[in-house]
Amino acid sequence: MKTRPKILVVEDDPYIAQIYTEILEDQDFDVILAEHGTLALKLISKHSPELIVMDFMLPDYTGDQLAEKIGDVCPFVFVSGVEEHFLRGREFNGLFLNKPFSSQDLVKAVNESFQSQNKGQA
Repeated sequence: MKTRPKILVVEDDPYIAQIYTEILEDQDFDVILAEHGTLALKLISKHSPELIVMDFMLPDYTGDQLAEKIGDVCPFVFVSGVEEHFLRGREFNGLFLNKPFSSQDLVKAVNESFQSQNKGQA
């Protein structure tokens, strides 16, 4: 039996986290939730996710700060509604989705991240 890929969703808004969970579970992914970066760090070592979907502005970290702490464990999809000028000059190790976006956009970004990861392993 094939195991479902694990995605860690790091989102401080419970309503948005639930929406992401439903979208990703409908695509046959296992979803692990963290409402802040500190919990995400603990869950990464416990669950070893294959991908992290995270809000860029969390209560305890920005997305790039948290990504730096996590390292190259797995790819990232950053999501945010922050103004574009705030992001200038920052480097991202992953894909970036600007809110609002559709469920199809999220699924496409997740699939692209997995495809990029698989190409890197080939």
